[in-house]
Amino acid sequence: MGKGIFSISFFLLFALTALGQVTKGVLLVKKETDNNLSALLEKLSQSPSDTNKINLLLKISHVYWYSRTLENKAIDSTMLYAGLALELSKTLNFTEGGNEAKFMQCKALLERNQFKDALDIASSTDGEEKARLLLLIAERGVFNFPPDSKEYIQAMPLINQASAAAKKAGSTKWMNECFVLTGKFYFNRGNVACGKRAFMDIIQSFHQSGETENVARTWSQLGTYMPENNNTYRDIIYSNEMAVKYYRQANNLKEAGYSLRDLVIIRGNHGQIVQAEKDLLEMLRLFRNVTSRFL
Repeated sequence: MGKGIFSISFFLLFALTALGQVTKGVLLVKKETDNNLSALLEKLSQSPSDTNKINLLLKISHVYWYSRTLENKAIDSTMLYAGLALELSKTLNFTEGGNEAKFMQCKALLERNQFKDALDIASSTDGEEKARLLLLIAERGVFNFPPDSKEYIQAMPLINQASAAAKKAGSTKWMNECFVLTGKFYFNRGNVACGKRAFMDIIQSFHQSGETENVARTWSQLGTYMPENNNTYRDIIYSNEMAVKYYRQANNLKEAGYSLRDLVIIRGNHGQIVQAEKDLLEMLRLFRNVTSRFL
């Protein structure tokens, strides 16, 4: 491949980073497609007090969450409508609505770094929901505070509590999420060996249960979150190679393409230009195949 073509392709490669497959944080607020607040509030004013109203209150809370800024009052509104959803959920004994309302309350409180109040909410739950909220709080500490801070250090005991709750509930999903956050915790502290071990535990679990796409996703996460340096880049390359392999086995060509993109970047960072060019061409071929399916 000529130098000019490689440069143009690299421009296209980095344009794809906004569409990357791994997002920091697994505990995301649902992004609503119906996000016209005026229309939603008008609909709310005409809604009877049933589970549909709870879902509408939660939808409004979600929309306010994504409209928050440092200056506006959207966090207050997020908290307000989540609280209304929680109260109505209690009245109607609607567990699903109550759980989502508590989740949104915790998100709002953590945005203000009100850890104690968020922990109070988590302590009022049990089972999978308890694991979810404890992980949410721990995740805030891992991603928003330096490794020597009180909030960061407290994350590991919270992860352990979440793991115990998930195990008691028999929830493989949340136990695996505990392993993921454990890996990120150690990687951010510079303990590569412990971080890698946590991810390998999940990969082995998914292998045993035959969940090929989850195997691929976890390899990709390992390659994403492992700190990149001269000692680790070979492990990162291998992780992304495994992600490509298992995404292909799962016939998920789009995500295989994104893992090839990550391979191109890491190889380029460490001077493996010839192989980076080959991976780049393969990535472009995969994305052409994916695009052609919709034409």
